[in-house]
Formats: sequence, structure tokens, C-alpha cells
Amino acid sequence: FEIGNIGNLSFDDASFDGIISYYSVIDTPKKYVHKIFSEFRRVLKPNGYLLVTVKAGTTEGYIYHPLDEKTEIYMALFNEEEIKSYFKETGFMIEFIEKRNPYDFEISNERIFAIGRKA
Repeated sequence: FEIGNIGNLSFDDASFDGIISYYSVIDTPKKYVHKIFSEFRRVLKPNGYLLVTVKAGTTEGYIYHPLDEKTEIYMALFNEEEIKSYFKETGFMIEFIEKRNPYDFEISNERIFAIGRKA
């Protein structure tokens, strides 16, 4: 593991066969998400895969963390069209996209799972 800036990755171009971004972008203002997808593309090898998982919705901003009411966090929620546009605008072919309902023990937002391949 390495601590770093998701919008300015410290890896060489074409370093990875795949990237898993499991709720990694939901704590980032949407105005920076395009840059993150561009960085993912830069460090992926040709035909490399990107898995992105986000919570579904339309809002973004500071909220009190739903699991600890004393902590304020930034959260961005996305719809399927937004996720598709991030993939397409940064040079990924969408291989799969699906929305699922939350499990009983999860925060009540639906989840979006998307897989893209570097074009």
C-alpha cells in the first residue's frame, strides 16, 4: 500500500493491468473526478481494466457521517449517466454497469458498479 494523491498518482504511465476504485471517489468534489479518471487511464496499460464503485444519488457536500454523528465528511453521490460520462470522456470503453440496492446493514444509498477498459 502507498499513501498518495488519487488525482496525481506517483506511478509511471502504463504501470497496471487493472485498478479497483471501491468508493475511492465519493469523498472528492465532482469537479475533480474527471482528473482522477484521467490519472487512472494514464497509469493503466493498454486494454487495462478499471472497476469503479460509488453510492448513487445526485448531491454532494459536507454531511455528518451517518455512522458517527460527531464527524463531518465530504460525500459525492453519482448517477449512472455521470459515471458513464467519466468513463467515455477519459477514453474508457464501458464493459459493465449495474446498480444495486443496499443491504440491510449498509447506509441506505443504492450502489453503482462499473467496469471500463482502456481504449
